[in-house]
Amino acid sequence: MKTKKLLMLSLATASLLTMSGCCNSKFCDWVSSCYKKACKMCKCSDSKKASVKKAAANQSILSIESHDAFQAQILESEKPVVVKLQAAWCGACQEMEPVFKKLSTQMPEITFAVLDIDQVGEIAKKYSITGVPTFLLFKDGKEVRSDNRVLGVIEEEAFRDILEESLLK
Repeated sequence: MKTKKLLMLSLATASLLTMSGCCNSKFCDWVSSCYKKACKMCKCSDSKKASVKKAAANQSILSIESHDAFQAQILESEKPVVVKLQAAWCGACQEMEPVFKKLSTQMPEITFAVLDIDQVGEIAKKYSITGVPTFLLFKDGKEVRSDNRVLGVIEEEAFRDILEESLLK
């Protein structure tokens, strides 16, 4: 189980490194050494490594792109999780994006994740999603509020209250 979580974290970090232009040859050695001591494998400058670490630390919303990632990062999470099921074509999903991002930075005790229903349709089908955005709330690997899900556009304060009541009490 821990191996799956480490693999998912490694894949997410590899994606971040690739986007930032960091060398990711011998990626496993880089991860194990760069966060504990000076990196011996990465050919990037120290300032580049520092910016990569800062970007990774500020990355507050997970992107779920597979059933396995959903299992590892949502259902096996030790923290409560809110998942925003969305679609690229959905205007209401885009309208909720700033609220979701803001709450993710204000509520670090909750893991925030997004899932595109057009990319991972089997999850949407499994949870009987009929509209987007739909917010699924998970605690201890089980969905909470499954009979009263958060759907559509919701004001920030009301959404925060729901998250606090459902996931933090």
